[in-house]
Amino acid sequence: MTTWQILINDPLTWKAIELLLDRGGLCEEYVTPILRGISGLPEIWESQNKETPDARKDRRHILAHKMRLLAIAMESDPEARHYRIFDHTGITTDPIEDKPTITDILKFTAEDLEKKGKGRDRYDAYVPTKTTSPGRKPFVQREIAKILFFALNNPDKNPIEAARLLSNVILNPIPGEEVTPGQMKSVFRELRKKR
Repeated sequence: MTTWQILINDPLTWKAIELLLDRGGLCEEYVTPILRGISGLPEIWESQNKETPDARKDRRHILAHKMRLLAIAMESDPEARHYRIFDHTGITTDPIEDKPTITDILKFTAEDLEKKGKGRDRYDAYVPTKTTSPGRKPFVQREIAKILFFALNNPDKNPIEAARLLSNVILNPIPGEEVTPGQMKSVFRELRKKR
């Protein structure tokens, strides 16, 4: 079921709407637009919090590509294709058994960089950046509070109970992790401070 279907089929939604119509002074013509706006909140949050591509993979892919290009260039050169590292002090073109050419080393390293596996990530210096966006629960609570606050045209009394019910329908929380009236009260308090 879509979020819209979940929202309109849940009895808590209609209990919240009843509270808004009776106590909040909400006009019936605003019910559907409000519910449409609320049903889109999870998708908005997900679109804003997509994981960024792994920078390690991109960096490794670029480096592997450069190494392959260098290996191709060295192979096409009549002298460079025979270069071998014989010890830590020098390079030679003399054929030395059991010593790979620099071209072989470049190709092997490029292949190794492109291998998939998380084991190598432990040794990578890459540190992911922390996201500054709010979690799903605070986002949904804040946005539902905004929608109701402005739909009711800056009400004298905050529609805390209706916002709490709608938040719990959208978030579908695990028992014990439901949105509480105190949490919604603090969201509305913050919203009033900003107005």
